[in-house]
Amino acid sequence: YWSFFTGNFNFCSPAIAANGEVCFGSRNGYFFAVSPDGDLDWQFDAVARIDSSPAIDSFGNIYFGAGNGLVYCITGPTIVATEGTLNWTYDAQDRVYSSPTLDNDEYSVFFGTDDGRLVSIFSQNFPATQGTLEWSLLLGDRIFASPAYRYYDLAPTGSPAGDIAMVYIGVEIGLAEGAVYAIEVPTDPATSTLATVQSVYPGTGDDPIGPVDSSVAISDDGNFIYFGSKDGNLYCLTSSGYLQWSYETGGMVDSSPGILGTGDIVVGSRDGAVYCVDPSGDLRWSFETGGPIESSPAIDGNNNVIIGSRDHFLYSISPNGVQNWRYMSDYHVWSSPVIGRQSTGSGGLEPLVTTATIYFTGADMRLHAIREDRASPYFLSRSPDDGETGVSHRLAKVIFEIVDTQTDVNRESIFMLFRGEHVYPTFERIETDTYRGWKGTYYCGDETFDYGEEVTVTIQACDTAWEPNCMDETYSFTIESSSRRPVIAPRAPKLNVNRPLKEDHLRPVEIK
Repeated sequence: YWSFFTGNFNFCSPAIAANGEVCFGSRNGYFFAVSPDGDLDWQFDAVARIDSSPAIDSFGNIYFGAGNGLVYCITGPTIVATEGTLNWTYDAQDRVYSSPTLDNDEYSVFFGTDDGRLVSIFSQNFPATQGTLEWSLLLGDRIFASPAYRYYDLAPTGSPAGDIAMVYIGVEIGLAEGAVYAIEVPTDPATSTLATVQSVYPGTGDDPIGPVDSSVAISDDGNFIYFGSKDGNLYCLTSSGYLQWSYETGGMVDSSPGILGTGDIVVGSRDGAVYCVDPSGDLRWSFETGGPIESSPAIDGNNNVIIGSRDHFLYSISPNGVQNWRYMSDYHVWSSPVIGRQSTGSGGLEPLVTTATIYFTGADMRLHAIREDRASPYFLSRSPDDGETGVSHRLAKVIFEIVDTQTDVNRESIFMLFRGEHVYPTFERIETDTYRGWKGTYYCGDETFDYGEEVTVTIQACDTAWEPNCMDETYSFTIESSSRRPVIAPRAPKLNVNRPLKEDHLRPVEIK
């Protein structure tokens, strides 16, 4: 679709403003606002590197932290005459990698600091005290995670009296341990500015856990919270802070969990896999990528999981754990994708839909925008085909046709694995009014096949777009199951001894 060059690495995820602008920071210290068409609308120089993802309130004010210890509030797209200009800064006195979170009324801005404090400041919308300290709690040694806010409507009459608001956040303690805090925060900062720790996990008698850089996800009913840890586990706690279950992955879990509409929890691990775990803590499925995962998943309207990997790809995975497509970047995809909205063509924006634009930043110094409904290269035909049985053990060649309906298939990108080995097919051009691509033929040569053997073939290919879209598919077929062939008994010739010979069958024979 398009990409926007920033000039430095980008670790934070973008946020989408009400007018469709894509807002994000870069390690070169600039904060960018890019139009839905990929053009720079404005930029703001924060001087220091920005790893904190922005929060945008309903008035268009943008909040983010930076490596110089400042939290910035700048005007966003609602106030067109002054968008991209500074409202104020708050000095947090240490680096802010954590991404800000707003409360329900957008009066409080919560964030963590590199010296282990959870801080709340008054937002631009709070009269007279914008950008000043509301409260601060020292919780650990470092905080990379972002706060998760939840308002619990407990009053049966609808009165706010008796309601509570909670912030959940993970911390690092020393080099090898961590914790998750549940903190009750004011429901109305105008009447109270007192924040109280309600629980911490692990508590007394609990086993220690690893550092927690993963941000907490909260179940729809608010009764459970989920997070990952560098000890390799995905944890589920009750909202009161008691361990419900844990699921062990094969690597550190920096990825923040996502929750599907089914209630299943999805998270990435540095072992390169995406895990889907049901609300009871049992594995639904796992999906292997080609590199460690630090990106957090985004969930679209059809419960597809969009997530990046260090193998340079952004993946779309179905709710059943099957790859829909993958998109190749030039370098690692560290940040978490954001699913945008599609322009109506009249200046408005449609709600989130599965054919919307997906935005993500990467270590290739670009903001990428891709369309989820964009076609990938696909198989036009295969011989033998997927699932075919009874294939001859004297198989001479494997044929496949790969085409693309929007651009073309990049001949140099086609990669074939046959029985787990990299092989080199020959190619013939395919070109019609509907699609273009290549016919590949791999000649098996002296290869021998076992009877009943399942033969696997993997084909990778990308299109010829400037930002390529790729396919990666494995299929299999089965060699005939037996070497035995039907035995045909020799048939004795019939002798017509009683039939007279015709005269024209007689030939004289000369004897010398």
